[in-house]
Amino acid sequence: MNKVIGMLAGTALLVIGGVAQASTFNFTLSDGHGSGPFGEVTTTDLGGGSTKVEVDMSPNWLIEGGGDSHHSFTFSTSLEGTITGLTAGFTALDYTNPPTGNPHPKYDNNPFGLWTWAIDGVGCATAGTGGCGSTLEFTISGYGDFIAATELFNGISVFAAVDIYQLSSGQTFVVGLGDNPTPQQQENPPGTPIPGAVWLFGTVLAGGAGYGRWRKKQKAQLAA
Repeated sequence: MNKVIGMLAGTALLVIGGVAQASTFNFTLSDGHGSGPFGEVTTTDLGGGSTKVEVDMSPNWLIEGGGDSHHSFTFSTSLEGTITGLTAGFTALDYTNPPTGNPHPKYDNNPFGLWTWAIDGVGCATAGTGGCGSTLEFTISGYGDFIAATELFNGISVFAAVDIYQLSSGQTFVVGLGDNPTPQQQENPPGTPIPGAVWLFGTVLAGGAGYGRWRKKQKAQLAA
């Protein structure tokens, strides 16, 4: 009996508990290559000032970058923070301070820049033979906020840029993200009861208790 009530109560708590906040944003900015979308980035609020970042440029490939005005992935944050769980085959370059700091951001990703963070591929295949693959992910903690690059692109604030090999055209170029990738607030963030959930939880428990009384009555009648 207690097992049945526990299972029902657990189901209700799953409804009440909610899920982690996650939002997906498309890369649509380019210099002469249309508006795509060329790929996407999904950010998930893990709580405690940590966010998981997942870049998926399928069917396009990320390019190694580095050594010039291009990098696999660039973005900016108001504080340095810490990057962990970076996909194997990539390396994060040292953080440089935002515009109010000294020195200023130094990472370019032409035609987008400048950035506080740059991530490069390490030993990836050449652009036309697979590049660095199509996906990249990491977790960043204690970073403050995602902020735009120091320069506007056609009057638009840019919040991230990726150097890609476009499979359909065989061309390589950098694409930009025109949206702040901060996970958008959900109507029911984790731990917040959703409308009717408290009623559901109470109903489940009451129903379980009623079932228990019915079972006891049945046993008593059989024993008489």
